[in-house]
Amino acid sequence: MKIEPLVKLVNEGLAAQGGGPFIQGPFVEADTDRDANEAVVTGKLGGRDVSLKFHVNSGKTEHAYSVSFLDDATGTHLGSGEGESTFADAISAYHWNTALADLKQLG
Repeated sequence: MKIEPLVKLVNEGLAAQGGGPFIQGPFVEADTDRDANEAVVTGKLGGRDVSLKFHVNSGKTEHAYSVSFLDDATGTHLGSGEGESTFADAISAYHWNTALADLKQLG
């Protein structure tokens, strides 16, 4: 899974809502227990440690690609999204404005 282009799309989504950027930290290898269907990128957003997860649900033929954003300190999901047909679509449809609002509430 190529992470760099996906992070770029995430930052474009954040910028469109007046937030960001997500400052990428280390890439965490895909979880081998899940047949390499998930990749995690840690980093910072608004001064907080966050994780950005990209997941492929291999059991689905449609809406298999999803993205999620979590605050590392609390485990809180930031924003929300549904599975889409590509990662680009999942990132585009993600509720980045809600993620930024959620992050502000955490302090």
